[in-house]
Amino acid sequence: MRHHLSAHSLKDCVRYGTVLLQHHKQLTAINAQQKLLAPYRVIKQVKLAINKRYHAFQIFRIRLTLRSWTAISDLLVYCLFVTVTVLLYAIYRACRVGVNRAEERYRMMAIPILQTFEALEEAQQRRLELRKELEEDVVRTR
Repeated sequence: MRHHLSAHSLKDCVRYGTVLLQHHKQLTAINAQQKLLAPYRVIKQVKLAINKRYHAFQIFRIRLTLRSWTAISDLLVYCLFVTVTVLLYAIYRACRVGVNRAEERYRMMAIPILQTFEALEEAQQRRLELRKELEEDVVRTR
């Protein structure tokens, strides 16, 4: 019952508790009266049984109300959790799409830069090859 009461304010919890206590006291009093009652007093036994059923039903009704409020509260919490999770996933997907587009854009922008670096490296290699050829020619001519 503690979990079921936690979905309500303190004032409501105290109210539910006092009503449950009153009905429980009535049930215990009726049970005590039934034990002391003589078996031949049928009308009194029927009245006590009806009162007993009434108080038991009231306790059942209050507990059912508390359980339904708790179930609704738990369902709302789970729905909130699922909604937040879906929203976070949607934000992640939107950011991922933006990052993918930015990466593609930078890759496209990097192609000329990479080509320039490759051309510089090729020019450097050609210069080294030409220098070696020139040195070899100088050595051959001597």
